[in-house]
Amino acid sequence: MAAKRLKIDQDSNGKVKRDDERNTTTKLADALIYIVPKKIPKARLQVLNNLAQKKGFLLSERFSDSVTHIVTGYETVDRVHAFLERQPASNVEVVNLDWLTDCITENKIVNVTGKVRIKSVGELSSQKSSGVARAESNKLEETSPNEYQDNKFVCQRATPLKHHNTKFTDALEILERHAVYVDSTQRDSRALAFRRAACALKSYPKQITRIEEASKLSSVGNHSKKEILENGSSDEVQDILSSEFFKTMEVFSSIYGCGPATARKWYEKGYRSIADVHHAVSDGMKLTEQQTMGFKYHSDLVKPVPKEEAINIKDIVIKELSKIQPNCIVELVGGYRRGKLSGHDVDILITHQNNSKVEGLLHKLVERLEKLDLMVGRNPHFESKTLYLKSVKGIGEGSQRQGGHMDSLDHCFCMFQMGKSFENEKVEHSCMQTTGEADETGTSTGSSSSEQMAAVVRRVDLIVAPHKQFPFALLGWTGSKQFNRSLRDYAWKVLKVKLSNHGMWDHKHIPVRQVEATSEQEIFHELKLEYRDPHDRNA
Repeated sequence: MAAKRLKIDQDSNGKVKRDDERNTTTKLADALIYIVPKKIPKARLQVLNNLAQKKGFLLSERFSDSVTHIVTGYETVDRVHAFLERQPASNVEVVNLDWLTDCITENKIVNVTGKVRIKSVGELSSQKSSGVARAESNKLEETSPNEYQDNKFVCQRATPLKHHNTKFTDALEILERHAVYVDSTQRDSRALAFRRAACALKSYPKQITRIEEASKLSSVGNHSKKEILENGSSDEVQDILSSEFFKTMEVFSSIYGCGPATARKWYEKGYRSIADVHHAVSDGMKLTEQQTMGFKYHSDLVKPVPKEEAINIKDIVIKELSKIQPNCIVELVGGYRRGKLSGHDVDILITHQNNSKVEGLLHKLVERLEKLDLMVGRNPHFESKTLYLKSVKGIGEGSQRQGGHMDSLDHCFCMFQMGKSFENEKVEHSCMQTTGEADETGTSTGSSSSEQMAAVVRRVDLIVAPHKQFPFALLGWTGSKQFNRSLRDYAWKVLKVKLSNHGMWDHKHIPVRQVEATSEQEIFHELKLEYRDPHDRNA
């Protein structure tokens, strides 16, 4: 008959209590072991459980803060964290099955060495950065020497929207999102590792069919690479997709104003649906004004915005601008400018060749849109920063957050809805300068008529930039986030140039010298980079 599993209990202080202390030593009593059931054959798991209990080891049927050792068949700590849906304390040892076998053999808790300790993706990546991994990397580069260069910076490679390795990149994007969701002190570095691996694959000029070619995926184990190549996915990705944690975090993160930290907080409180959060609000839980808008219009905001509709919204903005200030320059930016056919928000960048015409322009536009009932909500603390009235010298001298495009430009995040009075009205803006496919001055004369739009709420970001800063704002708000991160990283590390949405400053000169540019092409030229069309910035 199988040995009876010891019953583990805890007192109010979290100290482990047990109802059977026979055949145990002090050392055994100091350790509480949790065996991750995944990736271990059931027969072997039962044998290990029986042997460990007969020897007097304390086993926990579930993971808790009292656990001192986690035994697993997973290859990385990251996969253990994904299974647990949490980050254990730093003093918890994560070990392989050999450690438990050694403990049973020696009838004591043996020391944890590097041989049995399970490592993180980051640690494995560091180990692979030399030796065999370097050899595999060279093989990849030799695969197509005339077509592919494994440059250090993403901004040095073309990254098209449509590429040959979606099988890998789709899986990596799920791993990246999960890494952001999991409460981990290393979540940013893990997510970045997955993102960088995806970028390398997006740039590769052919479909990867052999595991040797996938050496750039240092963030993913060889077993997972093989699974993805053969089946289009991996056990890890499927485990994530089917987990309650990931599904819930995806739902909460789809709410405007709810980031990963808030979503995690709600999950830890036991909420599993939007209805649960609604009940909590009814019971007194407070929401921010953005979250209130996010809940109110959630069913609309989760629907993709087709590019045609985004152009219609831009045309409405152009029409109303013409009544406030003629001859504005307007650009639809973000993913649409990079070639995407849909998105979840509409970013519109505005300027005027005469800086005196820019001052107060956004306030006037917002007021007009609100009076026309086109705007049903906006960020509550909207105000112009009037950066165009100040010296921008200091902007490039301090630290610049890499990758993002939050800046000091005038902007308004709003909820936009087509009013009934506009449903059958055509937008007339022949007098306006709009930048569809912009020339070097950022202008063009193309236009698009506004057709009927359903009364659906869309998130629209309106950004106004001084004309001198417009090329830099255009580059930054076009994205992608990873391309911007790489471009700014390259500019600083290689050239000692600080690049932002406002301009660029050369720190090799004392005092710091501002570098001017009148177009995106000039910015790339000043940075000594080959110009990348927006369609090739989908990192």
